[in-house]
Amino acid sequence: SYHNVTGDQLPDGPYDYVFSYGVIHHIPDPDPVIKRAFEVLKQRGRLVIWLYGCENNGLYLAFMRTLRLITVPLPDRGLDMLSGAMVPLVRIYSRLSRVLPLPLRGYMRNFVDRVDDYVVKHVIYDQLDPHYAKYYRRQEAIDLLEKAGFDDIQVYHRQEYSWTVIGTKPSSSNPAQEG
Repeated sequence: SYHNVTGDQLPDGPYDYVFSYGVIHHIPDPDPVIKRAFEVLKQRGRLVIWLYGCENNGLYLAFMRTLRLITVPLPDRGLDMLSGAMVPLVRIYSRLSRVLPLPLRGYMRNFVDRVDDYVVKHVIYDQLDPHYAKYYRRQEAIDLLEKAGFDDIQVYHRQEYSWTVIGTKPSSSNPAQEG
């Protein structure tokens, strides 16, 4: 079955997979959500999460953290207008990244250049709106799943700006735990 719910509303499983795409990095204390995912997965079930990454994003993060001081308090309509006005700037940056080794070059080429202005506007909006956004380092992403009990953790640095992390719920190998 398929459920589109928040982590605290995840119904009892068991499930083969739990996916979280673009959510965990907006939760100040994600441990209960990751723990709940672990609880509802069947043995050898997998949790797949996508997180903002810290590595290779230093310049971007400095710019965005400063800009968010202005944009987070804006009303939705004002932020929507600002996001729309920024689309041409992002398009120029994307074109420049084709010939210059600019930050987020892969993201520009593999995502921004392939979507229309409507999508770009909403990506900008999403980046400027959050009251909380954590950019995970590789080890922090691994630790998040290890703390909950996951093993066989695989980490992929997606386009050098984010992490896809996959953890497997272990089979119970301790007979004392099974009884």
